[in-house]
Amino acid sequence: MGGLSWPCRHGNFVFMTSLPQLMTDGAFPLSLAEPFTRAEANAAGISDRQLRLLVQQCFLRNPIRAVYVSSLLRDDLSLRVRILAKVVPKGCFVADRTAGWLHGANMILAPNDHLMTPHVSVFHPAGHGRTRLEIVSSGEREVRPEDLMWLDGLLVTNPLRTALDLGRCLHRAQALAFACRVKSEFGHAVVAG
Repeated sequence: MGGLSWPCRHGNFVFMTSLPQLMTDGAFPLSLAEPFTRAEANAAGISDRQLRLLVQQCFLRNPIRAVYVSSLLRDDLSLRVRILAKVVPKGCFVADRTAGWLHGANMILAPNDHLMTPHVSVFHPAGHGRTRLEIVSSGEREVRPEDLMWLDGLLVTNPLRTALDLGRCLHRAQALAFACRVKSEFGHAVVAG
């Protein structure tokens, strides 16, 4: 193979793999400093097969359906907001597990979500219909304005509302873990006592 090599991690194993031609000599047609969608990649000449290969070889990550990022980018709040901004339609808000993930709580992902790309939970306020995109779990939700907050241009349920929503839709241990995080980080008591 020769050429440049790249560390790739699968579970507890790390191995070196060679950079594919697409990733060398500035040949990659999109900025690797920002997330990009499958549609943007296809428009730039990168096939779905090439995207799958780049994810398998750890050059790219696929954190949510149809959005890709360079494996070199640090997973932080800023990146997560930019990822979600690629797919959340105008007038919608992020809620449930996706909001918890955005608030930095990986423990609320569904069992085995780390093995696949999870759907994004996106909702319209009640009376506005639902989003019909393949990549999102959607619906309508009754929310008060104070239940929502803006994170770098993305509307998301605030930590307290997220904890309450997760309390009704997650297993008790996962919901309690997020509630404890909200209490310690944001000072909100989610449950009485």
